[in-house]
Amino acid sequence: MERKIDGFLESWYTRRERLPLLLFGARQTGKTYAVKKFASKRFTNLVYLNFEENSALCSLFDEKIDAATVIRNIELYASKQIDPAHTLIFLDEIQLCERALTALKYLAEEAAEYPVIASGSLLGVMINRTRHSFPVGKVTFKKLQPLDFEEFLWAMDQRMLSEAILEAYSKLEPLPEPIHCNALEWMDLYLYLGGMPAVLNAFLSDRQSDGPNGNFELADEKKTDLLTAYLADMSKYASSTESNRIMAAFNSIPAQFAKENHKFQYRLIQKGASSTLFGPSLEWLENAGLINRCYRLNQPVFPLSGNQDIGAFKVYLHDTGLLARLLGASPGEILLPKLDGNTRGAVTENYVAAALLKNFEDIYYWEYKSQAEVDFIVQMKNSAVPIEVKSGGSVKSKSLRSYCNRFSPETAIRFSRRHFGKTNHIVSLPLYAVFCLSSR
Repeated sequence: MERKIDGFLESWYTRRERLPLLLFGARQTGKTYAVKKFASKRFTNLVYLNFEENSALCSLFDEKIDAATVIRNIELYASKQIDPAHTLIFLDEIQLCERALTALKYLAEEAAEYPVIASGSLLGVMINRTRHSFPVGKVTFKKLQPLDFEEFLWAMDQRMLSEAILEAYSKLEPLPEPIHCNALEWMDLYLYLGGMPAVLNAFLSDRQSDGPNGNFELADEKKTDLLTAYLADMSKYASSTESNRIMAAFNSIPAQFAKENHKFQYRLIQKGASSTLFGPSLEWLENAGLINRCYRLNQPVFPLSGNQDIGAFKVYLHDTGLLARLLGASPGEILLPKLDGNTRGAVTENYVAAALLKNFEDIYYWEYKSQAEVDFIVQMKNSAVPIEVKSGGSVKSKSLRSYCNRFSPETAIRFSRRHFGKTNHIVSLPLYAVFCLSSR
């Protein structure tokens, strides 16, 4: 599959002052595949160390971790001399070897000519517990998330459609009705499948036609496998008491979405739950890349982070297809546009949140005395832009109007199943165009 990370890896490698790259993100988002694919195109050789498959590799970093010693030990392990002009060093699941993580500092300072990529599924969790020095300022960070809708279209051999959507967005001109409907059908399929590479590969392997139809059995099985693997990680990389709380918090996500107001409520985890008991559990899930938080904004005043209410937030899963599975959704519930129930609304809102976080550092929401709520607020250049999400046919926006009357934003955005357009200061965008938005 072609990914946007492919272009990033190329630009990283050609930087004049290149630092070791630290690629992180949730398990099974395609980190290892992307790096190996890049290596096959750019390098003659790849030296690959996976600390999860072979924990004994950590002993290579037990003693001295200056660059010369590290390179020499890796050469001895690989039984080949490393030519920095033709060889990529790839340290996979590096969070399991804290000394190797620290060694990146010395590789950056003393052996910058060697291209080094490190990756990890639980880097965020392990970094917070590291006993050794973390190479602050000595690595380039990059988070890999599931495929967004544009990448999904590429995978489905619909590049022409993705380009047409981008062009229509740039002009705010509607696509012809048959193309618009086709784009919505592909988006509905994405809402159900999500963007996890293994799920999409399973769907493509059992595909019945070239259109947005197919057999979902293998894809659903793969979703279940992924969710099971996440739960196994919680047991493996946390203490018994902590893992039970993490799993309870994770398993409460369907209940959080079942109510009309999606603000996270600890009481839905279990009786007597509180932020004191389960706050660390949510932090674990966030650091593992499994959830994203959206904090309530008291006022759209810059800096936005300085006006957030850290006690009020919504939680979104990192992948909309996995959320659909957690909610017990069937293909019909998501793929049929006429169904506007809670499941479809929850999955659609999660999809927009995940898509926004591809191009925006933070997302917020706004609420006023439980009378009005705007789904998202993002910073575009020097403006706070309110975003309303409509999963069905109705586009009545009482909350958005309330926000606009109160704060008079230059631009407001409404996502729905309708065409591109603009009325006064409200920009109407079809849901399939979320990937077009940029903070720049």
